[in-house]
Amino acid sequence: MTGTLEGTENHVVESVRVPMRDGARLAGRLHRAPGGARPVLLIRTPYAEPMSRTLPVLPALDAGFSVLVQECRGTGRSDGELRTFENETSDGLDTLAWLVAQPWCDGRIAMFGMSYLGMAQLAVSGHRPPGLVALAPTVTPDDYRDGLVYRQGAFQLGQAVGWHLLTAAQLAGGPTPALGRLLADPVAAYRTLPLADRPGISEFLPSWRTWLDREDDPAYWHGISYASRRATCRRCTSAAGSTCSCAARWPTSPRWAGTWSSARGPTPTSPVSRARSSTPAAVRRRSGSNSSNCGSCGNRPTRCRRHCHRCGST
Repeated sequence: MTGTLEGTENHVVESVRVPMRDGARLAGRLHRAPGGARPVLLIRTPYAEPMSRTLPVLPALDAGFSVLVQECRGTGRSDGELRTFENETSDGLDTLAWLVAQPWCDGRIAMFGMSYLGMAQLAVSGHRPPGLVALAPTVTPDDYRDGLVYRQGAFQLGQAVGWHLLTAAQLAGGPTPALGRLLADPVAAYRTLPLADRPGISEFLPSWRTWLDREDDPAYWHGISYASRRATCRRCTSAAGSTCSCAARWPTSPRWAGTWSSARGPTPTSPVSRARSSTPAAVRRRSGSNSSNCGSCGNRPTRCRRHCHRCGST
């Protein structure tokens, strides 16, 4: 670890660079109070420093945490290139392994954040890395193709242009002439064809062309998405307040294993669709309505008539 210390009244702020498996080093700011080891709140973000000012660093410190705000690969002072979602699993796992080895970490790590910051959490959660004990993702999809980039086969142009403009401007250090033209007339940016030709965006973010070129590449989308791994990190709390150790696994159907309909129609990749598609009709009929609660954990099985959506009990 390398860094510089800044003194404040109640804690120190240290600039750190965390080594990754490929030799890259990711920059971050570590906030910690003097004294013994504490749990760590890890926040991994691709966004510039001004957008990090609203993060709950001081409340977390007051609650007894140390806080590491890390800049994702290719952003801020971190090494490498930002390839949207593609490196967050390996980089997140390497960061967690580094944290648990630090003398000021007591071996417990929580993660926090919304949108991309939440996706960085989901990227590692299914691997159950040592030390990771809690997540707090919000406004975070788990299927990045059909839940984010495409909807019912249509490329989400408005959302994609907006996010790439914001992020490209940050990576460029400010609006370039090409970015300025896009920002000045976003309607024209939406209408310009071909879609892959977006000067000012594509040279900073490979994901713009990648998302268009790999629209029908299930291996790519399953590789960066979290939906297929969500079952490996589920836990539920019973009605009595004790932790259930069932690690609920949604029933899946081989019918949807790794491909999408060529008709670009709605793809049943959600837990609801997978659960319903794999539950025999006769079983669903015998189960009756969804109004009864699960006998194991007390939660209402709203997602599937055969399996409790919290603990997986039948």
